[in-house]
Amino acid sequence: FVVMRPSAPALLTLTLIVLIYTAAEGSSPVIRGIPKSSYPLYTRTRDTFTCLDRSQTIPHSRINDDYCDCADGSDEPGTAACANGRFYCINKGFRGRYIPSSRVNDGVCDCCDGTDENNGATVCSDTCKELGAESAKEAVKKAEIAREGARIRQEWVEQARKLTQEHLAELERLRAEEKGLKEALNDAAAEKERWEEVERSEQEAITAQWEAEHAEIKEAETVSAPVEVDEMKEAEEDGDLDETTNQEEGSESPPKHTNEDAEKARKIHNDAKQSHSDLTNKIKALEAKAYMDYGGDQEFLPLQGQCFELKVNKYTYELCPFDKVTQSEGGGKTTLGKWKDWKEGAAYSAQVYDSGEKCWQGPDRSTMVEIVCGATSEVQKVDEPSRCEYTMVFATPAACSQLHADILQLNLESEGDTHDVELEEGMAMEYEER
Repeated sequence: FVVMRPSAPALLTLTLIVLIYTAAEGSSPVIRGIPKSSYPLYTRTRDTFTCLDRSQTIPHSRINDDYCDCADGSDEPGTAACANGRFYCINKGFRGRYIPSSRVNDGVCDCCDGTDENNGATVCSDTCKELGAESAKEAVKKAEIAREGARIRQEWVEQARKLTQEHLAELERLRAEEKGLKEALNDAAAEKERWEEVERSEQEAITAQWEAEHAEIKEAETVSAPVEVDEMKEAEEDGDLDETTNQEEGSESPPKHTNEDAEKARKIHNDAKQSHSDLTNKIKALEAKAYMDYGGDQEFLPLQGQCFELKVNKYTYELCPFDKVTQSEGGGKTTLGKWKDWKEGAAYSAQVYDSGEKCWQGPDRSTMVEIVCGATSEVQKVDEPSRCEYTMVFATPAACSQLHADILQLNLESEGDTHDVELEEGMAMEYEER
């Protein structure tokens, strides 16, 4: 029995029969430039195609005919005809992705499988397998980091729970101590007032005695022979007038009296007042630390009091979580922001540091710190996108989670033909600027 190879016309006829049969079964040949998830939208159940924005219905034959019929460009997913169109790179062995349709047959290989260049003018090598292998290594590394970070985070949660309990217990102790110091301060104030009242009475007695004696002296001076006015003037002009006498006459006042017990009471009161003030400040600082938002499970608490540096060219940047961000050069240090709060709506993934040192003829410096998962805590990147406004990427186990680690691990275990996995956010197109 001899099997004959079919001739070209016969093969073409057979192909057409297959296409007609599949069309009758409710499917269609693969449409260039779309992912598998979009196949049902392009299925040839009849001879027409409705634009995805429902703007109009056109003959099915006009799909990928290099003429833009639909306002949304959905009829030309595989050509560059529509300015707002998009082309899907299958990228078997790596990750499928969208590119702008304008990049189709533009002489540049955008898809790693080279499917965007099919007019024969540009030959593209299929690098998806190599990229996929590298991506797989990176995915394994990310999963390991997430897993290790999640483990450390759980340890930090336990550590934070203990620290919080210690802080609250210390606060309770300090508040009890403050109550005792307040009572001691009140007692010292009362004792001080009592001895100062004695001191005032003694001062009044001394003053009364002095005034009586001073009045007698004045009276004796009045009845004594007065110095002639001319002689007084002459003595003053010659400098013979007793200066001591003049000073005494112009500055005489009762002697100031100090009671030793009152002085001791004042010192005791001042010491008690200072001790109470110091303790009050200590309580306020501990309250700020104990009641600060360190994350849903207080997982960021162990970072309190630590600082992390990154050297970029001639500058050294330092992040002290929940305190401040600084920039150093030589011996000088500039504050790039002081702790304000978590960025609103960021779910513990970004921190705001503002009210830093003022720029010359500019605003106060500020820093936005993006927080990402890491097996260790480190500043990974610093930028200044706008004048005196800085951004920083900080990796830490506190930003990891067991759920995230499990998802990454699941992706590794379930990863097969990676081109079947479409990494899309909604139906958004992944545009990459060259």
